[in-house]
Amino acid sequence: MRMASLPLWPRLTGLIARLCRDEGGNVLILLGLSLIPLTFAVGFAVDYVRAERMQTKLNAIADSAALVAVSPAYISKTDAVAAAAAQAKFTALASGLTGVTITSLTATAPTTSSGSLAGTRVSTVTYTATSTNVFAGILGKATLPIGGTAVADASQPPSINFYVMLDTSPSMLLPVTTSGTSYLANALISSTYSKGCDFACHTQHFENMGMTVTDSSSRVVWLDSSTASSGYSTYYLVNTSTKVVYNSSGTQLGTSASISSSAGTLTYKATTTSSSGKTTTSGSSTTISGMYADSWWLARNFGKLFSSPTSIELRIDAETTAAQNLITYAQTMVANYTSTAHPVVYKMQFYQFNYATPQTITSALTDVNSLSSSSITDLGLNAPLLYNNGYWTSSSKVTNDEDSDFTTMFTTINSAMPDPGDGSSTSSPQEVLLIVTDGMADMALSGSSCQTSGRACTQLLTSHLAQCTTIKNRGIRIAILYTEYLASTIQGFGISFANTVATTNVPYIETQLKSCASTNSDGSKLYYKVSADDDISTALNQLFATAVQNAYLAK
Repeated sequence: MRMASLPLWPRLTGLIARLCRDEGGNVLILLGLSLIPLTFAVGFAVDYVRAERMQTKLNAIADSAALVAVSPAYISKTDAVAAAAAQAKFTALASGLTGVTITSLTATAPTTSSGSLAGTRVSTVTYTATSTNVFAGILGKATLPIGGTAVADASQPPSINFYVMLDTSPSMLLPVTTSGTSYLANALISSTYSKGCDFACHTQHFENMGMTVTDSSSRVVWLDSSTASSGYSTYYLVNTSTKVVYNSSGTQLGTSASISSSAGTLTYKATTTSSSGKTTTSGSSTTISGMYADSWWLARNFGKLFSSPTSIELRIDAETTAAQNLITYAQTMVANYTSTAHPVVYKMQFYQFNYATPQTITSALTDVNSLSSSSITDLGLNAPLLYNNGYWTSSSKVTNDEDSDFTTMFTTINSAMPDPGDGSSTSSPQEVLLIVTDGMADMALSGSSCQTSGRACTQLLTSHLAQCTTIKNRGIRIAILYTEYLASTIQGFGISFANTVATTNVPYIETQLKSCASTNSDGSKLYYKVSADDDISTALNQLFATAVQNAYLAK
């Protein structure tokens, strides 16, 4: 059975009447009335949060704009140009924002002199803007004001003169890689010493060290002295058993070969082969002036005698490449500071030092932009040629292999370098002495604590450190790149000198070199070290950059 239902309207009116009689219904009425202001309050909060986000974005844009004026590309420009660049940067970035209007924008970038720095710039970007409201606009508040200020500062580097001292003593004729060391030592087994030679010794009488350079067929290599300027590109192969002479291609040239190392001659009777294959020996002799190949020649021409490698890079070769690359690196670094407003100039002069007074590689202190890689000669090709082991000439004996005269080097360069300026202008440059060395001082000074059985000291002595202090006290900074000397390498010959003297003192080389180097503003030393298999060129560039950065921060 279906129940009858009441009409809808009477039921609704009854419900309203009961609600009106119930005092609890007032809560619902009040709640409904409060929804309108609550809605606008939430909407205004949304507008406010949106305005804050816009201000955060504009503050970041202002930071970027302020940094433009102190960037390397603009720090050397005029103040007006730098300020305009900052303002243009802000405008370009802010144009990508919607719902915001820039009402004012100012950018300043004044430069002032700052002690040892060429110029210090403070860049300031200030803006005001309005953020468009969505909800608050209904109440007549169409926008909210926002604003901010960004400040950045940076210093232009000073002008600096760099005097680069490159160690070209015989101890720099070590391979740069461990594999190169093994190749050289295995190819030169000595009849005198217990191990093969891993030094690329450069001497006119290498045979006196109990070794000879031979090819894979055990033929002795004789160098033609007339091609010395090209690294002895012409050489001969001599079979000392059969007395037959061959050219570098293996073609027989003669017989009855005899070598006089004291006279520096290879003599043989020439042979000719007819078209029928008959060999004829001439009655006259042919003489080739020259010398036995040494391990220096072998390192540079290894592939001519054996299948691989083509050559063995030595520290002195890597030193050449590093010096050449340093010029390019310095040119790149200074390129951002060459405007006429506040120009920065880096000048360089390169020296080499060994047993004698340092020799100039580049004739004068020169703007780095006027130098090129070709300004640095092949140091390996021009490595000092000893007459004999321990002798620079036939009548000049260097006692106990004293081949690195640090005393004369420091004295010479201290006289050559002028007193430094503050670097604030090209007429008042700072001065930096940059030394690349393995630190083997090889000095036998009287009374030295590191002398043993009359042998030379291997590290810088107290007298050398006093010379370093004298230079640094003049305001000149000393930067040192240490091509690490390893005790295991020194033992390549297996001789007592290495075990009793050199290996004992090698650990002190780094300590002494660090003492000589200048101290940076953060307390670290202006010093880098590279060992076997490391990149000398990269390390030298890093040392240069550190020297420049340290000048940046000097006050």
